[in-house]
Amino acid sequence: MIRIARCLGLAFSVACLAACQSSGPLRVVVDPALAAGDVYEVSGHVNRYWGRPLSFGPFATEKTRVGETWTWTAGLFDVGAGQKVQPYRFVFVAEDGGRWQVECRAKTPILRHDDADDHGHWQVPIGETRLGCQLRDPGADVHSLVVSGSGFDFDGGANFGGEIIAIHGLHDVPDRGGRPFRIPGVVGYELSHEGRAVASVDLLGKGRVYFARDVAAELRTPLAATATVLMFFNQG
Repeated sequence: MIRIARCLGLAFSVACLAACQSSGPLRVVVDPALAAGDVYEVSGHVNRYWGRPLSFGPFATEKTRVGETWTWTAGLFDVGAGQKVQPYRFVFVAEDGGRWQVECRAKTPILRHDDADDHGHWQVPIGETRLGCQLRDPGADVHSLVVSGSGFDFDGGANFGGEIIAIHGLHDVPDRGGRPFRIPGVVGYELSHEGRAVASVDLLGKGRVYFARDVAAELRTPLAATATVLMFFNQG
């Protein structure tokens, strides 16, 4: 119920602001250096059915499933009582053709009541949602990603063999005059490495992924995999 109210508030704010826009699609405000970098339009992010393949630039996904797990992830995730668990998995295809197996689980502590008389139930969240992911690269090394927060904000990080990517929610869109206008919810993410913004994810409309033009070649695949996880998370 709380999350539904937050989502409705976010949708209403975005709709109102979009109505005030003079022209063009609504976009999240990103670091100017990223806006001047490589920009990839996303295909498959907006659709009627969750889990359609995503693609942007040279990156894509395959074999997306909801509620299923990879065999190798057994025992990596703990599921406790009083939690709503939403698992999903997919194959991430890097620009070199390498295939990564990715499994994620979003967990939210809840208060649940089951009515034995009418066989109904209700549940409400009583804490933050935590998204945990395991990403297995083509060499069988497993990397991790964790994001936590509420409908208003999510932050976290990913660890790819010691290379840390910080993840921060973005909340600003341009108003009619081009000034940043804060939305009460996450409309994108900024990805930072060693204190510098190197990529962003725009969740509005069909979606966009931004890369800094001079981003290190070895970071492109981890950044793209992280961006893909976050786009699927916000589809759920």
